[in-house]
Amino acid sequence: MIGVAGGAAVSAFVGVSGLLAAGLIDAQNYGNTFATWFTGDAISVVAITPFVLAVYLSDKTERVLPGFETVANFLLMLSAIYIAFWSDVDGLMQSFELAVLPVLLMWASLRLSRIYISFALLFLIGGIIGPTALGQGPLQGIDRNTTLINTQLLLGVIGVLVLTLHATREQVRQQVRHLEHVKDTLDQKVRERTAELEEAKRNAEELASTDALTGAPNRRVFLKRGNEELNRAIRSGEDACMIMFDLDHFKEVNDTYGHQIGDRILKDCAAVTTGFVRNYDLFGRIGGEEFAVFLPNTTVSGGQNVAEKLRQAFMERSVSSHELNYTASFGISPVFEKDRALSMVLRRADLAMYRAKADGRNCVVVYELSLEEKNTGEGSPTPA
Repeated sequence: MIGVAGGAAVSAFVGVSGLLAAGLIDAQNYGNTFATWFTGDAISVVAITPFVLAVYLSDKTERVLPGFETVANFLLMLSAIYIAFWSDVDGLMQSFELAVLPVLLMWASLRLSRIYISFALLFLIGGIIGPTALGQGPLQGIDRNTTLINTQLLLGVIGVLVLTLHATREQVRQQVRHLEHVKDTLDQKVRERTAELEEAKRNAEELASTDALTGAPNRRVFLKRGNEELNRAIRSGEDACMIMFDLDHFKEVNDTYGHQIGDRILKDCAAVTTGFVRNYDLFGRIGGEEFAVFLPNTTVSGGQNVAEKLRQAFMERSVSSHELNYTASFGISPVFEKDRALSMVLRRADLAMYRAKADGRNCVVVYELSLEEKNTGEGSPTPA
């Protein structure tokens, strides 16, 4: 607005001073001529600026075809112009219709498209200037110059009002766009953070369920999944068995070659076992150098074959630059109908494994009733 007023003032000063110097006006009319020139320039800029901004800032999101609200606004504006400038009414009714025009423009500026706002402003300017120039309407003054100034002042008020509302609306839109951008940025950060948390959760769950050294399921997970498989096998009446094995003379390996070599043997043992078991078998590190494999849908004879293959594979391994071979002692137990927890099966496999240790190691022993009677004196349960 300062630029509009300043530019119009400079233009009026230069122009009117030129007219005075040329003798086209006298000094007494300088003020009226200056006021007319100034308001004319200022109103022209104020009137055309909303239109230029509307064209420049228009986007595809605005309605192209006029809606009901746009048509209603235009018809009301047309009616107000007609009553105020063309009809025979005067007094309060005429003043009311004249006051309604800025209200209608406020409505358009706040609710309707920018293109329509600029069109409505230009239409209103023409609707005021036309009848006023023909001697109609409430803006008539004591002379034509006064009438022109009255008209220009009214248009100036209307133009300033539209520009102010337009600027306010654009500021609100920019704030909305900024908030939407901030929201999108926050949403993206939340998605990224959520993905990071989910990844961290998966890693934590994997660490909590996996033996850090060998990568095999740890004892807690093995027991949990094993109990589920045990119950399923008992319900379906299918065969299942447990293999437990323990690396032979492992303490001596650690003492002689160090724990680093011992860890390499444990990892190698886990890798070999993983390659032998089926994808639905359960394999886990029970503790230390002790491992277990639960074999669903497998008879004791099938478990013996798996254990024997593992025993032979371990013997053929060569670990580290020392070319160390290692062996293991295996114990096998079937699943019985009375088993209610995997720990019961593990205990019997453990008894068989320690019999293998006692029999000279590097061998496979199947659970027998005699092992149970020697340790607990219990009777034989019925196999599933």
